[in-house]
Amino acid sequence: MLTLSDSINLKKTKVGKKTISEILLITASILILLVPDVLINDDQNVLNFGFSIFSKICLFIFLSSIILRLTRSYFWTYLIIGIPYLISSLIESINIIILNHHITADNIVSLLNASMGEIKEFSNGFYLYFSIPVVLIITYVFILRKYRSISYNAKNQKRIIPLGLIAIVISLSISFFKVLHSGKIYSGKNLTKYTLRTYYLEQHPFNLLNESYVFAKNKLRAYRYKAQHDNFNFGILNPTDTIKPKIVVFIIGERMRYSNWSINGYARETSPNSIPLIITQATPQTPNVAYAQKSIVSLFKEAGYETSWISSQYLFDIIDERKVPDHLYELYKKKHTDMDILPLFDSVINRKSTKNKLIVINMIGGHGGIPERFDQFKPDNDLGNYPVTMGNAPLFINTYDNLILLQDYVISELIKRTEKQNVSSVLMFTADHGCNLFDNGKALFGYGSANPTEKETHIPMFISMSNKFIENNHNKYKNLSDHKNLLTTNNNLFYTLADLANIKYKSFIKKQSISDSSFVEPSSRFVYVDGTIFEFKK
Repeated sequence: MLTLSDSINLKKTKVGKKTISEILLITASILILLVPDVLINDDQNVLNFGFSIFSKICLFIFLSSIILRLTRSYFWTYLIIGIPYLISSLIESINIIILNHHITADNIVSLLNASMGEIKEFSNGFYLYFSIPVVLIITYVFILRKYRSISYNAKNQKRIIPLGLIAIVISLSISFFKVLHSGKIYSGKNLTKYTLRTYYLEQHPFNLLNESYVFAKNKLRAYRYKAQHDNFNFGILNPTDTIKPKIVVFIIGERMRYSNWSINGYARETSPNSIPLIITQATPQTPNVAYAQKSIVSLFKEAGYETSWISSQYLFDIIDERKVPDHLYELYKKKHTDMDILPLFDSVINRKSTKNKLIVINMIGGHGGIPERFDQFKPDNDLGNYPVTMGNAPLFINTYDNLILLQDYVISELIKRTEKQNVSSVLMFTADHGCNLFDNGKALFGYGSANPTEKETHIPMFISMSNKFIENNHNKYKNLSDHKNLLTTNNNLFYTLADLANIKYKSFIKKQSISDSSFVEPSSRFVYVDGTIFEFKK
């Protein structure tokens, strides 16, 4: 027979089990939305990791308490706060796994401008990680449905806001504690602003929204400078100079790091063809110049050159130059490799014209695939069947070295076909950026890091000159030879290319040209990433 005391105990047991299940549900619902925070902090020691995650939990509780106070529903609270957290988690988790940092405005630009080849390459290399968003979505929906069964207790109404305030105070205290125990305390910066920006605005879940704002702001900046850009002219000082080379070729390679070219001392024979020796006057210190002034193509047009651009990869979203060249060849609109540049180049360089010619070529590299004839280093990941892991590092390094072989061949053919014209000509090659290849045993692959590495920023540059060019410009040839072992940066490209073409204009700076005797070697390389300037000492 069930007594009154037994009934009370049974009721207490049910209440106790229900409370425990609700606590477990709430804990799971929070942790599932903090996956990016777990991933970004997984290299910290246990104590720092615990503090970081606890701070994020407190932030979540604070935000939830505000919404719960307004909706009086656990279901609607988790739905309203969960959706932005979930969207951020889906994107940030993959970005952190691949690049080990939160998404940036530059990443957004790259994502929006990615070609089908790049998308395929990315998905093949990282397909295992796409299971993470699927798991997060399924788990979130499952937990959300469970919240329907939890009724809101009005008795707790007065406790919600104080609980939220306590939680945010704890979160802020932990963040300030981190700052006070770092070198930033001596930086002279506003520590309150620094803390809020570093530990909240630039982290999950606010970072995605913040970087989207930065992206939109950059687009608006380009629009604001449009009138200034359209009315800009370089002011050519020697328009009738007859010593200008007949053909100037400027090649922008894709994802080329300096250290993997055998011509630069790499152990493998990856560049058996090339010989030794980005499009505006903008620098990391003056990025707005890219929007306010015109490009190297416009400079050559103003100097009387016929201009052609062979674009193997779409890159006109940031600075739209499609209407500038006299002839534009958009290879990126169909499936291709860099080998397809060669027949187009033949048609451009052999076209009859009374003008001198500037030919700009931007390559697609591995994004467009590597023809079988260049599949020399094996085993590789040319078919994209392997995920990016430390264990598969040799496969990705072999694939990358095969890519160098491909670009080296194309560049050497462009040099041969230019020299075959038997006129005064000059060809310059450089790259847009380098990349990480599991260097120093670190699981870092690709490019686009918020804190760029030396391998991402150290790129090759080659200059080839025809015999007739050297005869007409012996001093420039000598200066290049004298300066070939000095540090140069992309800041020097615009001025050097103009100088090689003997184009003088109002804002020309002689000491920035590698081919001028007054060239001044920079002491550092500077890289501009999302409004931040990084310095690499010589």
